[in-house]
Amino acid sequence: MRYRVRAIRVETAEKVVRATDEEDAIRKNQEDLAKPYSFFGRWETKTLELEVVSSESRVGAVLDGVPAEGPPLL
Repeated sequence: MRYRVRAIRVETAEKVVRATDEEDAIRKNQEDLAKPYSFFGRWETKTLELEVVSSESRVGAVLDGVPAEGPPLL
């Protein structure tokens, strides 16, 4: 069987930045978060939910590609 699982994780982090006002502080943090590998701070997981979205049997998919005639294969 194959299962498609959806994970929903909510995390929080705090960071101290030097800025002229609140808008500047938000902008600086948005710039940091936009970088793919930037260090933002220590993240803490608040919630984690896992949900099975769908399932499918692989037996039918494997047997569909095997020809019915000819010598048996090992």
